[in-house]
Amino acid sequence: MSIERLSRVSSHIIPTLLVAVFLFGCANPFDSSGGSSGGDSPTESVSRFSVTYHANGAGGDVPTDTNNYEEGTAVTVLGNTGDLAKAGHSFVGWNTQADGEGTSHQPDDTFNMGTEEVTLYAQWSTGDYELNFDANGGSGTMDPLLLTYGEASNIPGNTFSRTGYDFAGWNTDSDGSGDAYADESSFTMNAEGVTLYAQWNINADGVKDIIEGVIDETDQFVVIPDSWPSASDYYYQGECWGVLSFDHEEIIETAGTITVRVRTFYRNGSAYEGGRVEVRSQSDNTELNSFDIRAWNPGSPHYDRLEEVGDSYTEIEFDIPNEPFEIRLQGDPAVGHGDREWGLLDLEVDLD
Repeated sequence: MSIERLSRVSSHIIPTLLVAVFLFGCANPFDSSGGSSGGDSPTESVSRFSVTYHANGAGGDVPTDTNNYEEGTAVTVLGNTGDLAKAGHSFVGWNTQADGEGTSHQPDDTFNMGTEEVTLYAQWSTGDYELNFDANGGSGTMDPLLLTYGEASNIPGNTFSRTGYDFAGWNTDSDGSGDAYADESSFTMNAEGVTLYAQWNINADGVKDIIEGVIDETDQFVVIPDSWPSASDYYYQGECWGVLSFDHEEIIETAGTITVRVRTFYRNGSAYEGGRVEVRSQSDNTELNSFDIRAWNPGSPHYDRLEEVGDSYTEIEFDIPNEPFEIRLQGDPAVGHGDREWGLLDLEVDLD
């Protein structure tokens, strides 16, 4: 090739090489990695995993592990540091499954972190608790029933008794304001121990007992038996009036009637002098009912002649007021005699 032709070829090649050098700099345009053909490789990232704690149906705060662990790193299991609590249950550790079918761990145990996040679920054990029975004013004993939390069982039949009252079921509060249960009904243990209180409804005998108890405590009346006794068995020298006061809730909350047969005897005066029985409100003295009675005077001295009265009496009957009330026995103020014997005979109570 002539020197002239070589000069023309070179004038085309050299600018092309310069352009290639400008575009690729120091990089090798034929290196498919796009990087330098020499030097160190880039640093690879390392995977880290966390441990999360789950209450699994309990209340309170779960413990928190703020660490992130590499694969193979030892993990120390935390305790119940957040005071998790579940009614009727006890904390018994952790498990990798909520139902306890996974791997179990106790506080302060260690395990090696694997290749994924870990959740530890609180595990709970149900306890056995007593169902107790309270006579609540009655008498007798009943053994407690041992039930596992959440277990249902029939309440045993009541064996308590209370004079003047009928059994009316069970309640979780003694005053009947709690949960009510019928006798021998199903009960589910849902607390750490429960006491059931017997509930009672006063019956006619109970109302009568209260009335007679009030009469026994006063100085103005006596209850006499059906057969007329001698004077020494019932005699009382009382005033010309007398009051029996009743504010017992069990009476005033009971619907029914009270029937009383009344006998009175003046110490002086003529036979069959008048008297009066009144039923009055304790709150405002309103008369709720009233009855006229006859007072027998067998003469003086009369203590040996009481049997002459025979079966004479005055019978009064009235509805039980639904408020505190009084029964008043009064003499006839026009007669003006100050002493008499009051006898209450054949007290009867009929409840609706």
